[in-house]
Amino acid sequence: MLAAMNNADYTQVIQFIKGLYLFVELEDQQIAEIATWFTPLQVPEGQRLYSPGDAGEYFYVIQRGSVAITRLIAGEEEDTDILEAGDFFGEAALLENRARSTSATTVTPATLLRLDSERFFRLLRDYPLVKANLERAAQTERIIRRRRFAWLGEDEVIYQIARKDEVILAFYLIIPVLLGISSLMLLFQATAVEPATVAWWGWLALASAFAAGAILWGIWSWIDWANDYYIVTDQRAVWIERVIFLYESREEAPLSTILAVNMRTSFLGRILGYGDVIVRTFTGQVAFRNVSDPRLMADAVEQYWHRAQERSEQEEAERMERAIRQHLGIGERQQRALLGSGGAAAESAARERGSGGAAAESAARAVGPQSPEEPPPAAGAGFFDRLFGDLFTVRIEEGDTITYRKYWTVLVRKVWIPSLGILGAAAMMVAYGIFYFLGYISFPSPLITLPGGFLLILGLLPWWLYQYIDWRNDIYQVTDRHIFDIERRPLGTEVRKSAPLESILSLEHRRVGLLGYLLNYGNVTINVGETRFVFVGVFDPARAQQDIFNRMHALRRRKQEAEAARERERIAEAITMYHRNVEDIRQRRSPFDSGLG
Repeated sequence: MLAAMNNADYTQVIQFIKGLYLFVELEDQQIAEIATWFTPLQVPEGQRLYSPGDAGEYFYVIQRGSVAITRLIAGEEEDTDILEAGDFFGEAALLENRARSTSATTVTPATLLRLDSERFFRLLRDYPLVKANLERAAQTERIIRRRRFAWLGEDEVIYQIARKDEVILAFYLIIPVLLGISSLMLLFQATAVEPATVAWWGWLALASAFAAGAILWGIWSWIDWANDYYIVTDQRAVWIERVIFLYESREEAPLSTILAVNMRTSFLGRILGYGDVIVRTFTGQVAFRNVSDPRLMADAVEQYWHRAQERSEQEEAERMERAIRQHLGIGERQQRALLGSGGAAAESAARERGSGGAAAESAARAVGPQSPEEPPPAAGAGFFDRLFGDLFTVRIEEGDTITYRKYWTVLVRKVWIPSLGILGAAAMMVAYGIFYFLGYISFPSPLITLPGGFLLILGLLPWWLYQYIDWRNDIYQVTDRHIFDIERRPLGTEVRKSAPLESILSLEHRRVGLLGYLLNYGNVTINVGETRFVFVGVFDPARAQQDIFNRMHALRRRKQEAEAARERERIAEAITMYHRNVEDIRQRRSPFDSGLG
């Protein structure tokens, strides 16, 4: 299991750990020293490295192969993450001086670099930047153990979770602290007056109100700070913003769409060690704001981004190899020969070549120009259900189509006048009836007043219904290829605008006003050439923007895959033709060579 490290292995270890973000800030001489501390291990598939309850003795880095990390939840093994080359594990138990809470098992034969506890703590002592990275990894493990993220994919692995720096929490707590100080001052003022007097009770009540406000505001600020997460997985970079009791919003960027990772710090941020990490994509950006050690976070995002690129290139190379083998009939021809049906192999290979070309052509047609889709027809339902069945549903996902309505606050602005009139008329009718039958009112007669109230309500109801239908008919839609802005006036005209996803140049969202921030609604602006689409007043505009971005990314991937399939077919055909020509030349030369013999 243990492997001696010769000079070649030592050089490989240096080059390997130099590429890890854990050590990216270190000098070559420091990396060369650290490389001597690691012990290489050759571990077979299925080998258990440690189990829950074991002492934390070693820290591991995966040089080759893959390892499964499984957590115990409610006494059962669940939530398995598959770590690959470049990942590390085992640091949490060492940093927290506790027993293992997970198990680690090799999935494939693996080469691991192991560091014992003595050298691990020496690494922490001598290299503070490495310590900061490992502590963030341990913090990530703690958060994963106590919080579940429902949006994670089945095989998705969380690598990094960060929060805003604790200095930002201190800024959030300034006002609660000032309120607390004010409450003490007011309490002191109460001691200066005679007890149990009106003034004494007034000062005491005011001091209590300030103290309660300080406590509640402080708790809310802490929870609000703790609920914002910046997450990097093996597939995407994610920002989760949660406002307690109000909403949770998520912005994300698939790693494959990242164009650049930038860092931005203020003067105060450089002094206190916090800043912003900006992940830029082809349609916008995801900002990790006010994180601790932003340089380390940026290095982590860059490493996982480049790893995703390498994985994509490797997968494309494997697809290319399969396409070439398919065209040449390698593998199946040999199998047919073993079965004594070599002639059938050529026919089978030809069929496979034909089906491969047809697949590429089909993929090309799948992303070719198409006319804008019509919205899906409404499911059969009664009139009342169609009109009011999903009154408060502002995001509807049906098949490939996502439909957004304007938030209900927009509806309130439209119907508040007729609603106030209807409620006022109804209240007046009820009050009049009560007072009349109790004898407080004798004129006019209910036969005049109550029908008048009913007529007023009946006159206001069409106005209310018109405004409601007008709100309901203004919708925005995103399909797998287009966006739509549909405005339909009741008993009037319909205006429908559409644009293909591939023509979108940029996306941005903005919450408008204090109410927009509190209730999480706002506008999503989509720039398409010289045209601008604005999804006005949609709930969770960050998610709406993300929906559009995801559809754009999926369409872009489909086009790229179709283009790659065509390119693979072209190269495979060229190699097949070359192979046939070489074979033909060899067969033509063979009789001549035999004659010379």
